[in-house]
Amino acid sequence: MIKMIVTDIDGTIFRNKKIHELDKQAILDAQAHGIFFTLATGRSAKNIWPIAKQLELKDLEVPIIGHNGGQIYKFNENGTFEIIYDFNFTKEDNDTIFALAKKYKVHIYSYCANPDIAFVTNRRNPIFVSFRIHSKRKSYTYNQQTCALGEISKMIVFGKTKKMINFRKEVEALGFPTFSFSRVTNAKQNIEIAPRGINKAKGIEFVAKQFNIKPEEIMFFGDGENDIDALKWVGTGVAMGNAKKDVQKHADKVTDTVLNGGVSQEINKVLKTQKKQKDSE
Repeated sequence: MIKMIVTDIDGTIFRNKKIHELDKQAILDAQAHGIFFTLATGRSAKNIWPIAKQLELKDLEVPIIGHNGGQIYKFNENGTFEIIYDFNFTKEDNDTIFALAKKYKVHIYSYCANPDIAFVTNRRNPIFVSFRIHSKRKSYTYNQQTCALGEISKMIVFGKTKKMINFRKEVEALGFPTFSFSRVTNAKQNIEIAPRGINKAKGIEFVAKQFNIKPEEIMFFGDGENDIDALKWVGTGVAMGNAKKDVQKHADKVTDTVLNGGVSQEINKVLKTQKKQKDSE
């Protein structure tokens, strides 16, 4: 029996600046039937809240997972939030990764645990303007003087393809999880980096334990590389029809695309099946 449903945001329930109405209704119906619901995303709290509002989430006691499992939030009805779980890079990690970025001449935009601060490879670089606008964070060039201003929870890195390939290989060899990142349209290749041992599965596990829910009682929907660990960890991993084949192969099921409300289709199947089971008891 499914007791918790978790979805990614971008490319899963959110596309073209909106949530499919069928997905929204199915999520509301699932909650009405006593199924816990939450989000697991690479986004930070400030960019999660507008989505939570669109979904009209009824139970804000269920924490929401951000930064690919690096942060977990408890939201209030007015949009303020408390960080209840926070796993960050060490200073040594930061120094190492920023040094590699300098070596390969790639760009880093890093989200700090402090929601008002970000570190970048060079604050004066105009390429970071869109990030500043989108994240609503004050940017600081990362160096030994500024690094004490905050701990880093997630990094986005982008640059020319050949340099990024070599940079990614070195970062992964050091044990840092990396995922493709598709929201930067002007980069040749781009990735997200998480602290060692952090991914969405870890975040879902933390939330599930709060309600004594087992992995096999969880359904997760995702479409990207950063969803693979969660798709494999939960009892029912569902990849979107718009996900790449390399993502779909790790799922138990493949549903329709985000544009066709694929999430709603699988949720409605679960509700129908569990209603039959309950009626037959």
